[in-house]
Amino acid sequence: MNKGIRIARLFGIDIRIDWSWLLILLLIVWNLTSAFSQAHPEWEMLFSVGMGLIASILFFLSVLLHELAHSLVAKSQGIPVSDITLFLFGGVSNIREEPKSPGSEFAMAVMGPVASLVIGFSLLVLSGIGLRVKNLRDLQIMQFLEELGAFRTIMVWIGSVNVILGLFNLVPGFPLDGGRVLRSLIWRMIGNLRKATQWASYIGQAIAWIMIMAGMAMIFGIRIPFFGQGLIDGVWLILIGWFLNNAAIHTLLNGGNVLMLKKKKSQTKLTQQQSCDTKC
Repeated sequence: MNKGIRIARLFGIDIRIDWSWLLILLLIVWNLTSAFSQAHPEWEMLFSVGMGLIASILFFLSVLLHELAHSLVAKSQGIPVSDITLFLFGGVSNIREEPKSPGSEFAMAVMGPVASLVIGFSLLVLSGIGLRVKNLRDLQIMQFLEELGAFRTIMVWIGSVNVILGLFNLVPGFPLDGGRVLRSLIWRMIGNLRKATQWASYIGQAIAWIMIMAGMAMIFGIRIPFFGQGLIDGVWLILIGWFLNNAAIHTLLNGGNVLMLKKKKSQTKLTQQQSCDTKC
C-alpha cells in the first residue's frame, strides 16, 4: 500500500488516508442516505445526505480508534509505529517490528476488538436500545429507528457496526486480530514464532477461501447467515476473501513481519450489511 495523504499526527503516529478510502466513503454515504430516508421519510433528502455523511465520518473515526488501540499498546512495549492508513478495506497500522513475546502479541491484537466493542456497546446503551431490547435477534431495526431522532439514529447505527466489527475481527483468520490472537496462543504452546506464524497463516488462508466460496454461493442465490445473498454482497465477500488470502500469503512469505490489517468486512462489508439491515 502506498503512503497515502497525511491528514494528522496523533501520539507520534502519522494518520493517512489512501485514495481508495474516498471511494468507500461515498459508497457508505450513499447506502446510509437511502437507509435513513426509508427509516425517516419526514427527513428532507439533503438532511438525509448530511446525516449519512456525519455517520460515515464518525464510523471511520471509530475505525481509527480501533487502530490507535493496537498502535498505542505496541508503542507502550517499545515497538515503533510509523503510521495508520485508512483505505478501502478499513484501516492498517504500520507496526514496524514483531512482538517480543506471546503476551505482547496477544495484548496488541486483542485491544483493537476490545476498543470497538466498548465503543459499540456504550453507544447502544446511551441510545436507549439496551433498555428496550432483551434479545437483539428480536430487534426490528427499522421500527426502532423510526422512533428515534437524528442523533440517536446515528448512535444506534455506529454502535451496531462497532459491535459487529469487534466480533468479526476476533475470527481466527490471520492477519485479522483473531488470527493474531491465535498466533500468540500457538506461539505460547510451541515456543516458536516462525512456526506459529505459519500455522496461523494457513488457517487464515483456509478462512479466506471459505469466504470466497461463500461469496460465490451468494451470487447464485444461496443465502449465507449474516452475509445474505445476491450479486453485490457476493462479489464483495469474494474480494474480502481474496484480500485476506493475499495478506496471509504475504505474511507467510515475509516471515510474519506484516502490517496489522482490518478488513472492511471488517468494516466496509459490515457497514454495507448494517445499511441493508436498516433498509430490510
